[in-house]
Amino acid sequence: MLGVVTGLLVALVQAPGTCPACTTTGKEVHLCTPHAEEERAVLARVAKRLGSKEASERIAGLDELALATRSHVNAPSKRVADRLAAALEDESYEVRTHAAALLGPPQNALSAMAGLLDAFHAIEGEREKIGKEVEKVRAKQIGSPQPRESQLAELKRDEEAGKRKLEVFMDWRAALLAQLARFPDDRVVDAILRAPRGLALGGNEALLQLGSRDACKGVVESFRVWEEELARGEKTEAELDKASVGMDKALNDALREALLKELKERRAEGEAHQGELIRLAGERGLGPAPEASNRPAEAWKRWLDAHLEALPEHLPGVSSPVW
Repeated sequence: MLGVVTGLLVALVQAPGTCPACTTTGKEVHLCTPHAEEERAVLARVAKRLGSKEASERIAGLDELALATRSHVNAPSKRVADRLAAALEDESYEVRTHAAALLGPPQNALSAMAGLLDAFHAIEGEREKIGKEVEKVRAKQIGSPQPRESQLAELKRDEEAGKRKLEVFMDWRAALLAQLARFPDDRVVDAILRAPRGLALGGNEALLQLGSRDACKGVVESFRVWEEELARGEKTEAELDKASVGMDKALNDALREALLKELKERRAEGEAHQGELIRLAGERGLGPAPEASNRPAEAWKRWLDAHLEALPEHLPGVSSPVW
């Protein structure tokens, strides 16, 4: 931990600078001989730390590596950014999140964006796998005929462990989306729009920050999907009341508990995300945004119609390594 703190303090006090002998032409970066030698030395020096079994050591190695760019921000190295991006596949979500945070200014913008996009493309399969594990445990809780108390307790523990794993993963996913929002490029918008729509998974905060027409259409679509899912759950709850006549009480109770838990989670999504989206809309001068509600889709559609012409059809794009 001391190494991490030290690295962060050094990053704060070392002011970025430019080097007249280092150059950037188009997408190509050329380092002067002293900075090229310094980069090779840093990469060699941090290799052991980056290969450490301790997450704190790997984080410290990333901090040290990231500092190498600060003396020539006019020519940010692709090699440094690529090595930072490699840590987005680390087994530790803490290390991944730290690496994502480092892939902003002054690192090579092209390599940073490419690495972050690759990471985002990869995580959807990981999210689905964890989600299916949680759902499998929930299904066992409902489907087990007269389970023993010990079985129920074990299933509860498994469900809580799966939920914690999913929460940590979603925190990492949110950090990745927040960093991608710093890159005003249609490729970022397209990648986020390929994610499932909805308030929890849609990456809507990032889309609203990016602010193109397609991005904001994606936000409105997420409201529609979330509202329909909530309405579908409420309808199922009402139908369950009618179907409960003659149903085994234990099964009915288990189904009701699972449904109410899902409805609670869905409503919590609305509470967690609507306030931030309303704030971001105002911050971008696109207010007033619709008030938070359980039926927000139509109001957000009207909001989009009112502001569509003011939104850019395309974003500027990231075309240079330099920010």
